[in-house]
Amino acid sequence: MNSNTDSRSGHNLPVENEVLKFPIHTIPYKSDDPAQSLKTTNDAPLTSGLWADGDQYRYAVPPRTGDHWERIMKRIDLYDEDICKGWREDIDTLLVFAGLFSAAVTAFLIESYGWLQQPDQTTNLLLLQLKQQLQSGNDTDPLEASDIGFSVTPLAIRINIFWFSSLALSLSCAIVGILCKQWLREYRRDAALSPRDALMLRQTRLESFEKWKVNDILSALPLLLQAALVLFFAGIVDLLWSLNTVVAVVLTCEIGIALAIVSMTTVLPSLALLMNANLPCAYKSPQAWIFYRLLHSSVRLVERISRGTQVTRSSFRFHLDSIFRIKNWTAGDRLCHRFSNTAASDNFLLNDCLGAAMHWVYSEYRDNVSMTPHIFYCLEELDEETLEIATGKNNLKSNYYLYCDLIKDLPRSQERQKFALELLIRDINANTSSHVQQSLHISHLASELRFGVAVNMDEEFVLQIIHTIRHFAQCSFDGPALSYQLLLEVAYIFLFCWRDGSDDVRRHCFLVLDDLERCIERLANANLTLRAKFGFDFTWLMNQFTGTNPEGHVSQPSFDPLNSFYDPLICSERFSLFVKFLDGYHHSANDVMDPSDPIVSAWKQQKASLAIQGGLPASHFDSQHFQPPSDGSSS
Repeated sequence: MNSNTDSRSGHNLPVENEVLKFPIHTIPYKSDDPAQSLKTTNDAPLTSGLWADGDQYRYAVPPRTGDHWERIMKRIDLYDEDICKGWREDIDTLLVFAGLFSAAVTAFLIESYGWLQQPDQTTNLLLLQLKQQLQSGNDTDPLEASDIGFSVTPLAIRINIFWFSSLALSLSCAIVGILCKQWLREYRRDAALSPRDALMLRQTRLESFEKWKVNDILSALPLLLQAALVLFFAGIVDLLWSLNTVVAVVLTCEIGIALAIVSMTTVLPSLALLMNANLPCAYKSPQAWIFYRLLHSSVRLVERISRGTQVTRSSFRFHLDSIFRIKNWTAGDRLCHRFSNTAASDNFLLNDCLGAAMHWVYSEYRDNVSMTPHIFYCLEELDEETLEIATGKNNLKSNYYLYCDLIKDLPRSQERQKFALELLIRDINANTSSHVQQSLHISHLASELRFGVAVNMDEEFVLQIIHTIRHFAQCSFDGPALSYQLLLEVAYIFLFCWRDGSDDVRRHCFLVLDDLERCIERLANANLTLRAKFGFDFTWLMNQFTGTNPEGHVSQPSFDPLNSFYDPLICSERFSLFVKFLDGYHHSANDVMDPSDPIVSAWKQQKASLAIQGGLPASHFDSQHFQPPSDGSSS
C-alpha cells in the first residue's frame, strides 16, 4: 500500500481503493465551531478512496458500460453502408443508362456499318448488263465488271469510328461498373471479428480502396458515358464512316484497353498476395477469385511434378503455403503484411493500423456529441505511440488533455465540464504523474474552477477535491517545496470548496489549513517577504467569491464586502490560528519589508475587515506575541 505520512499527526495517507483515512489536526474548538463535530479519529466519508486511473468513472456521460469499440464500429458501419449504398445506386443508374444508350447506338450502327462494305456483286452485274444493252447500238465497247471500282469516303470512316467508339465506351462503362459493384460487396463483407480487429480490418480495406484508386474509378464511370455521348453526337454530325484498317485498329485498341482493365483487375489481387503487399489489392471480384483458385491449382501441380527434387523451404515457400490456405478474400486481407507474423513482432505496424483507424474516427466524428464519449473511451486504451497517430498530436498524454482536445469544439455543458474535472482529479492522483505534472494539473484545476462552466457538485465530488489537494500538498513535504503560485492555487481551491460545500465538507476543509501552514513554512527557502505577502493574497482571494456572473462563471475579482458564507470560517478557532500564523510572518518580515509597501497597510486593513465581518473585535487576528515556527521545524 502506498502511503504518505503526516509528521504532525503521525498518520498514514493511503491511496489505494479502500476507505480513505486522512489525518485530522486536533485543535480545541469552541462549541459553535463548525469543525467541532468532526471526529478526531481517522475516518472520512469517502467510500472509494482517491480517484485514480483505472477506477470506474463516476460522472461520465454516458457511463462507461459495454464495448465502446462495438459502438464505434456500428456507427462506422452506418457510414460505410451509406457511402456504399450511394455508390451502388449510382452504378445501377449508370448501368441502366449505358444499356439504353448502347441500344440506341446499335440502331445507328446497323445502318452505318453497311457504308463500309462493297455493294452486292450480283446487283452490280445486272446493272452492268442493262447498261450494255442500252449502249449496244453504239460503237462503245461493253464495260467489264472489273472496270467498276469501290472506295469508302473519309466521312463514312469518321462516322463509324465515332459510333463504334461510343458503343465501346458505353459497354466498357457497364463492365467496369459491374466490377465496382463486386469490389464494394467484398469491401462490406463481414469478417466475424472482434470490434477492435474489425475496425483495423476496415481501415485496411479503406486504405486499400484509396491506394488502388477505387474511388477514382467510380468517379470515372460517368466520364466514360459522357465521352460516349460526345462521340455519338460527333458521328451524327459527321454522317459517314468507313470500314477499313483504321477503324479496326481504333476499335481494337479501345476494346483491348477495356479487356486489359478487366484482366488486370482479375490478376492483381492474387499478385498482391504473392508479393506480400502491405495493403491488399481492392480489386476483389468473383473472376479474380477464380483466377486465384487456378493459380493455386497450378502451383500445386508444379509441386507434385517437382516432388522428386529437393526444394528449399524458403520464407517465400512458407508464404505460399499460408496464402493458399485462405478460403475467401477476407482471409486474404488478414494475411497482408500489416497482419503478418512479421507485423505481429513489430508493434509499430499494428499501432500504425489501429492509430490510422482511430485517426479517421477522431477526425470524422469529433464534432458528434453522441460519439464523443465512445471515442474518448477507445482513445484512452491506446498506448502513447498509437494515440499520437490517432490524434496527430504528441501532447495529449493525460486523459484530461485528451478529453479537452476532443470536446473543445462542442457546446459547453455542465456534464462535460464535470467529467473533465473528474479526469483532472484522477490525473493529479495518478501514480505515474511526476511532481511537475501534478503541479500543472493543480493549476488547471484552479483555472477550471475559476473560469470554467459552473458545475453542481455533490458532497463526494467536493470531498475528492479537498483530499486531492491535501494529498498533493503532503507529497511535497519530503520533496521540492511548492511554489508561491501553487500555494495560491491550493488556497483558491480550498476557498472554492468552502463556498460550495456542505457543513460536513466545510469541517474537512479545515484540514487543508494544516497542510498550507507546513507548505508556507518551507516556502522559497525561508523567504520572509513571500510568506508575509501570502496573507494579503489569501484574503484577496476570499473577496473573489462574491457571486457569479450571468453566464455561470465565477465573477471577476472585486473588493466588495465578504459574503455571509465566510462567517463560520472567520469565527472558527482554527481559522483564527491560521490568520495569526500568517500575521506572525508579517511581524517577522518588518525588518526586510518597506514600511511604505501598500501590502503592509493593506494587510492590517484586511485583518480588521475579516474580524468585523465575523462580529469580532478589529484586533482579534493580531498575532501579538504569536511566533511562527522556525525554519528548522519544516525539515
